[in-house]
Amino acid sequence: MDSTWPVYKNYNMKAALLIFFGGGLGSLSRYFVGKYVSSFHTIQFPLGTLTANALACLIMGMVAGILDSKMETSTLSRAFWMVGFCGGFSTFSAFSHEALSLYQQQASLSSLLYILLSVVVCILFTVGGICIGQRF
Repeated sequence: MDSTWPVYKNYNMKAALLIFFGGGLGSLSRYFVGKYVSSFHTIQFPLGTLTANALACLIMGMVAGILDSKMETSTLSRAFWMVGFCGGFSTFSAFSHEALSLYQQQASLSSLLYILLSVVVCILFTVGGICIGQRF
């Protein structure tokens, strides 16, 4: 291997596997949460994705709060939970597509509401998760 590529010098197979499995579990969780939430309503609003993204932010905040308050620097814990699970559980691409779809369906107000709710709720859930995590 070419040693000029720093990515390869610090490559950690254990971290990569943890990210892989965490991402898979996060993606499955997003799918089931989305289906579950969507089963309770018939409105043309992506509540499933909003819920999954908010929960992913809450979990990420909690993990960050727990690890930071305990001065835990384990890159493996962070790799599994923050990069893998939360990365797979949240979905910016679905959020973007759904916001654009609402706009294209002449639902500009719903699109704007979805964008604003997503940003505000997810930031609040991350902060709330950090506060919860620091109490552990």
